[in-house]
Amino acid sequence: MKGIVSGLLAVFLVGWVFFAEARDTEVVLYPTIGPVSVPSFGIVSPSFAGFAANTLFALQNGRRDVGGRILFTPTAFNTIGGPISNRSGKVKVSVYDTWATKGNSWRGLTPSNGPFAGERGTQFRAAVAIKSRTAFSLADIVLSVTYADLPPGTVISLPLGGLPGQGLFQSFESNRIVGIDWGPDGGPGGGDDTVYDSNNPGKPCDTKCETKVNEVLFVGQGEVGFADPSNPASDAQQFADYAAFLQQSAPYTFTYTYSLRGVSSTVTVAVDLTARPGLILPPGQHHRFRPFRLYPIR
Repeated sequence: MKGIVSGLLAVFLVGWVFFAEARDTEVVLYPTIGPVSVPSFGIVSPSFAGFAANTLFALQNGRRDVGGRILFTPTAFNTIGGPISNRSGKVKVSVYDTWATKGNSWRGLTPSNGPFAGERGTQFRAAVAIKSRTAFSLADIVLSVTYADLPPGTVISLPLGGLPGQGLFQSFESNRIVGIDWGPDGGPGGGDDTVYDSNNPGKPCDTKCETKVNEVLFVGQGEVGFADPSNPASDAQQFADYAAFLQQSAPYTFTYTYSLRGVSSTVTVAVDLTARPGLILPPGQHHRFRPFRLYPIR
């Protein structure tokens, strides 16, 4: 009898620890559309730094919108169908918001001047704010992604911290991912917080990530297809091929899940493949919609 009671007590304590940790941790997703930034392919919007600053401010302060509307300025942060806190949610985005062109464009339009003159398209991002009174490292956060065009059950997972190829980041970066140690008082603010960014990146992750924080603010992994500058085909032709690839798996969806020690939030994104008159793909060419694959790119 004593053994049974001890066993039940152990199970209760493990369950209580998990429950307490779940209540202690918050993973909040902010689906958004913003300027394109794919440094590895030489595409970095002149507005990305402003957009990132607005995004990080919104994440830290629980704001859905900061800096105006993306209809008028490329630096605006606007949440689509969120925030999503410790749960699953669904949003819809246009295929035009997941495409980068060789030339000037914004959300499928090709403006020649004004605030969007230097832009080359838009991309979806799953921005996230993760907070916990129990300190954690970048390696403790796992990003998992699924795509409609991959075999059912295929999940691509990667921790946010780790060595190159083993994690998305080795340390904190000002315009991408910021960490905050809440200090001795155990809560945000109070004058004892330590902020980790490019100026104070913490110890780089090697075999493990040793820098512990209570809060991570991440501009978000991005989804975007883009026109190959070396391809002589026009933006419109390459966009048609991109949309055509997606159409093969229509309705095309992908999911993003961020998790920390058993607590997670997931967003399922449906890509609307409807053609719009006056945009990159001319009206009357709906039959050319067959789609392409979206890849997670920092």
